[in-house]
Amino acid sequence: MTKELEIKTLTSLCEADGYFAEYFKKDLDQMTANIRNDFPIETATKFYSEAEAKDELIAVAKTEGKEKKEDLCRFMLLMADQLDDRDLDERVEQELGKAAKIKMQRGLGLQLSQEDIDYLISRL
Repeated sequence: MTKELEIKTLTSLCEADGYFAEYFKKDLDQMTANIRNDFPIETATKFYSEAEAKDELIAVAKTEGKEKKEDLCRFMLLMADQLDDRDLDERVEQELGKAAKIKMQRGLGLQLSQEDIDYLISRL
């Protein structure tokens, strides 16, 4: 497909009354310039910037969610230690996995159960 045919097709899609036009019409001039200059079509477009911003927000939310989960697990391990509550300990293990739970316990300076010690020995 030639550049001119690609631009003509893109222009036709943006002039139509459909989803494509609704979403991409604001970037038609930039996309046309990108085609003429042999740049990737989405370079410097608004929809590309918006998508990047959304991806960044999702990444931040995932990181914050993970941090909050880890904070909650730390709190639960501290409470499990203070109250000698095996249920809390098991709940953290379900959330993080046994190895990560043990690592977190060590980071908090908590004593490991015999079961946790046996687990570590079995991994040697």
